[in-house]
Amino acid sequence: VCRLFFQQGDMESNGESVTSDGKRMAYNTGRLCGASPALMASTPSTSCCTRHPYGTGRLLSAVHTHNPISGGVHHQILLSNCLAQTQALAFGKTLAEAETELRKFWHDAVVAAIAAHKVFEGNRPTNSVLFNKLNPFTLGALIAMYEHKIFVQ
Repeated sequence: VCRLFFQQGDMESNGESVTSDGKRMAYNTGRLCGASPALMASTPSTSCCTRHPYGTGRLLSAVHTHNPISGGVHHQILLSNCLAQTQALAFGKTLAEAETELRKFWHDAVVAAIAAHKVFEGNRPTNSVLFNKLNPFTLGALIAMYEHKIFVQ
């Protein structure tokens, strides 16, 4: 729900295509918010305002969870995934790296068939925001941060 709120706020505030007097904008306005898996492999670098598994943008994560499944291990895995996405978007993955990773689990024929599909460029713009625990204060701070971002843009 929060992601949709942030997306709508950004796109409605900064994505207008018509001026106040009804004429078409002569320049690009706000970005499309809400990435798709194709963004990781897209060229040129595409910027987007929300986190998506293969997109760019902001990754938001609580350091501590309210619901520690399996003694908190599940949340540690999710937090590790968030940080790994930040690293992947920053540095990408080469063919050699993809082949090395795949060889740990698959034989050469499988590696040859899918390694190229695991390659993506880095240097994708990303912000990672970590907060202690999601609570009403933190949620309000996140909303205020996004509202300020929208206003400044």
